[in-house]
Amino acid sequence: MKKLILLFVFIFPLQLSAQNWSSEEKAVLDKVKLGWQSWEDAVNQKDLSIWIEKANISDTWTAWWVEDGGLSTNEDTKKHFELITKTVTRYYWLDLTPLKIRVNGDHAYIWFYTTFALENTDGTFKNIEEKRLEVYRKINGEWRWEAGMIDSYPIGRFADDN
Repeated sequence: MKKLILLFVFIFPLQLSAQNWSSEEKAVLDKVKLGWQSWEDAVNQKDLSIWIEKANISDTWTAWWVEDGGLSTNEDTKKHFELITKTVTRYYWLDLTPLKIRVNGDHAYIWFYTTFALENTDGTFKNIEEKRLEVYRKINGEWRWEAGMIDSYPIGRFADDN
């Protein structure tokens, strides 16, 4: 019983401290969450302008999709959006778990996991987990998404799956 109490005493404060964000870190986290909510709204309403306006994406935004091996730009996102809205009936943003947020002057970096689900036009569902690093730059007092690195895979995938 003593070991259990001791374990609880050491683990409980660690869990609390992981969620104590400064006001700047919280502003970045809120911006990320707004981006995810606006992506869900954009996909479900089949209107990319919803995401572009609310998420405040930089004109020079670039992301590295690890599983594809290539870089993606705003132009690529427009093409991806057209494809996804042809095959997806509903998009459900489920969760975002921040791991670390670092603010350094007018730049911010956030590492996090996110999960979402897609309902395809054939009635099937697909749950996806992503590991992300996103970079933001503060311009005129507002955080803009500049770049990212994304590793995405279906939940339940095994290491030897193709």
